[in-house]
Amino acid sequence: MTEETKQVDRIHKIAPIMMGKGKDIPLPDVSYNIKEPANSFERLVPSLIEKGIENINLSMFSEEMRRDLLNAAGDEYLKRGASVNAIKMFSITGNKEKLIKIADQYRDEGYFTNAIEVYTLISDKKKLVETGEKCVKLGNLPDASKAFIAANDRERLQKVAEEWYNRDRFDYAIEAYGELGNKQKLIEVGDVCTEKRQYAYAARAYELAQENDRLSKLADVLFKEGLFNSSYKLYKVANNHIMLEFLEQNFADRIIKEDFMDTSSNY
Repeated sequence: MTEETKQVDRIHKIAPIMMGKGKDIPLPDVSYNIKEPANSFERLVPSLIEKGIENINLSMFSEEMRRDLLNAAGDEYLKRGASVNAIKMFSITGNKEKLIKIADQYRDEGYFTNAIEVYTLISDKKKLVETGEKCVKLGNLPDASKAFIAANDRERLQKVAEEWYNRDRFDYAIEAYGELGNKQKLIEVGDVCTEKRQYAYAARAYELAQENDRLSKLADVLFKEGLFNSSYKLYKVANNHIMLEFLEQNFADRIIKEDFMDTSSNY
C-alpha cells in the first residue's frame, strides 16, 4: 500500500465522523500559491471535481504537476465549503501547511473533534496537546481524551482519566485507563462499578484488565440474579468452560450461545 493510499484510507475512516458532526463547513481561504506554470490547472479543476478526482487518471503528469493539480482541487473544495474533500486532497499531497490551517480553523470555531482528527492525520503532537489542554479548560473532557491519546501524552491522559473517575463517569474513565494499560485502576473502577451494580462497566473494566477471575465472579453475581444470558456472556469472555457447560446443560432455554459480550448493554 503506497503512502498516498494509506492517507486516503485514513481520510475515508475519519470522514464519516466529521460529516456526522456536521462540520463540513466553509473555511477561510487558504488558497495554495500556485506557480505560474500550474495556473492552467485552474480551468481544469471544476470539471475534474464534477467527475470525481478519484476517477481521474493523472499518471501522464509529473509528480510535481499532480501535486499542483491536487492542491488546486483542494483549494476549490475549500471555496465550495467541502472541507473534508479538501483535507483529502491536501493529505495526498502532504500539504501540511494547509492541513494545519484547516485544523486551526476547526479548533478556533470550537469543532475540536474535527481539529483533533486532522492534527492526528499529520502527527502534530504539539497541536494535539494544545488542543487537549484547551478542551480541559473548557470542560470538554471527551475531546481532551482523544487529543491526549492521539498525542500519546500519558501523563495528561492520566489526569483526565482521574477526573472522569472522580465524576463517576466510569465509561470514559475505563476507556482512558484502558489506553494507558493501567490494570490496577481498571480493577479498582471495575470493583466500584460492581458495588454500584453498573455491571456493563464492571465487565468492560475487567475485560480490559484481563481479569478472568473477576469476570467469572461478576458472572456469578449475574447468575444469582437470574440474568442467565448475561452471565453466560461473561463466562465466555472469562474462558470459564465449566460454567459455560453447566449453563448449556441446565439453562439452554435461557441463553443465546451465539451472543458475545456487548459492554454497551445493561447487565
